[in-house]
Amino acid sequence: MVTRISNWIVSRWLKSDVIEKEQFRAYAYGCELLVSDMISNIIVLIAALLMGRVIEMIIFLAVFSSIRVVSGGYHASSYKNCIIVFCSSTILIFLITELLIYRNFYGLILVLAVVAELVILMFAPVDHPNRPLSKEEMIKYRKKTIIRLVSANVIILLVYVLFPELTDKLMYALMAIFDAAIFFVIGLAERKYLRPTKKTI
Repeated sequence: MVTRISNWIVSRWLKSDVIEKEQFRAYAYGCELLVSDMISNIIVLIAALLMGRVIEMIIFLAVFSSIRVVSGGYHASSYKNCIIVFCSSTILIFLITELLIYRNFYGLILVLAVVAELVILMFAPVDHPNRPLSKEEMIKYRKKTIIRLVSANVIILLVYVLFPELTDKLMYALMAIFDAAIFFVIGLAERKYLRPTKKTI
């Protein structure tokens, strides 16, 4: 479905002379990534809407995406699996966050986030067997990972100090870092032990 939608969109661009024929595959691939992300985000936002937690989910997704895109991590073997894995893990971690907040386990959330950040900082970035990063790229993405983690922590701390009534919402940001670390660790294991596959996202 993702591929069909992307090919249709890029075909329209081609017919409208927006792109050249030689650029079709490159644009189609980029469009596939965007469509897959859009479908995934729409699904989890609908789930959040049903739970009455749209703002919290937006916070979660913003922090998760900002860390994951530079630190790397697990990639599913197809767009369908990618959507399933992302939506399932996001909703699961989100529900766990709800439970921890309900039980007032703020300390546990903080510990999980700190451990997650330490793991990411120790090994980031992790590339994929099918798309290894050069030495220069590794350095660049490591710097970006550090900057984004530090920025996230500074923003979370400032919001906590200035608006303590938003503490519960900040817990979703911390758990988003933990979720990103889960994908990171799985991707690290995948990079170390698994051979390259034919297609990944």
